[in-house]
Amino acid sequence: MIGFKRHLRPAIGLVLLVLIACAVPIQDPRFQQRQSELLGQELGQVGGESAAVRRIYFLGIALFPESWSENDVTEAASLLQNGARSSEFHSIILSNNLTSIPERYPAVDEQSVERAAASLAAHARPDDIIFVYLSSHGSRGALVRKVGIFNQEPLRSAESQKWLTPLGERKTVIIVSACYSGSLIGSLHAANRIVMTASRSDRQSFGCRANARHTDFGEALLESLAVPNQSLAAIFAKTKENVAVREQRDHLSPPSEPQVFVGDEMARVFEEASF
Repeated sequence: MIGFKRHLRPAIGLVLLVLIACAVPIQDPRFQQRQSELLGQELGQVGGESAAVRRIYFLGIALFPESWSENDVTEAASLLQNGARSSEFHSIILSNNLTSIPERYPAVDEQSVERAAASLAAHARPDDIIFVYLSSHGSRGALVRKVGIFNQEPLRSAESQKWLTPLGERKTVIIVSACYSGSLIGSLHAANRIVMTASRSDRQSFGCRANARHTDFGEALLESLAVPNQSLAAIFAKTKENVAVREQRDHLSPPSEPQVFVGDEMARVFEEASF
């Protein structure tokens, strides 16, 4: 019993640290200082050294503080990096999951997203591609925001467009994994953008359970990205097929029906670029 208690103490300490981290008010100057440090570390990883190859930039935004939200974006970044053998790859991850000790990623707010987007746009050349992946719960025209245990105002569709304004005319692929995510296409679409969503504007997506590793859409996308040298068109088609298979297998209805918008300037990228 004594040995067990000795092993138990570090575990109890870790749990208390996690609880304390989640309970620190987000307005606390100590929290804000730590977030500034983490964001500086993320921005410091962005570069653009080679002029000879296409560069791929990735901004992952996990808006909900459960593991599936963070895992969806971080593992997509990892697969894109593994597939970018003939390209440079740079990523910035923002996450509202504060359970890591020490914290791994800066939290999501308007300033962190705008600074990250501005950094990527400043480094990206006209022919480079920027991926933006947002993951959360959703409702029509909005995404849920929660930092640790603290609820935030929902991210409305118009606000999401404002957050990404610094990307300007850069070629951008936006992925939104959330229920009713198709309802954000109207605000996010542009000629220089591709927008992929986990569902129609009037449909739920599935798999965002508290103990889930990934959402159904997130896992389906990862399976598609794991196959190298595919076009974005093929990746989306396979992802949509994978989602349908899961929903039929698990008797989930109505089907979520992932959507895609392809801007006029991105049609060639959608069909020809390989990842």
